[in-house]
Amino acid sequence: TAAALLFVSQDSFLFDGHSNNQPDTTAPSTPNSFSSFEYEQANLVWDILKSFSLISVKDGKGTIHRLMSQAMRYSQSDEEARGNVTICIDAMRSMWTFKPERPDTWKESQSILEHVKSVAAHSLEYHDLSPEYILRAGQLSKEAGVFSAMSLNAFVEAQASLEMSLKLLDIGAAKRKRNAAF
Repeated sequence: TAAALLFVSQDSFLFDGHSNNQPDTTAPSTPNSFSSFEYEQANLVWDILKSFSLISVKDGKGTIHRLMSQAMRYSQSDEEARGNVTICIDAMRSMWTFKPERPDTWKESQSILEHVKSVAAHSLEYHDLSPEYILRAGQLSKEAGVFSAMSLNAFVEAQASLEMSLKLLDIGAAKRKRNAAF
């Protein structure tokens, strides 16, 4: 499936489509480096996804059509969806560099702003996420609102992000309080 092509295992090897999916032993990877084998496999995955029109690539960036991503989301079990939302929250937190006092972080943050807002919105759909992840999504939404107001002067967008943040933070705090009562 397309999902199998998109993920790298914990042992840092890609499934290559053959029956023998053993790890690459040519060069072990560190978290911030990749072997040439991994780059070749990533290119192969992109080529396969492009050949089936599952992704489009423009200026070196891949996008999945909105309907395709919706279909993939709806085909997941609840457990898979929850897991994927937590992965996305963690990914956005690691990529989100916005610091209000540092304008040099604003340009990079603008490039992922829509992703941050989307992840926060999707986290509202899963009330059974752990309180920590709901609170993390609420924090991201709050920072997206501050960014929208400060950097873009987009006050309507900022308000929407801040209102979503309040919902998430309220849900997360209530869940944390319920969990502490047990």
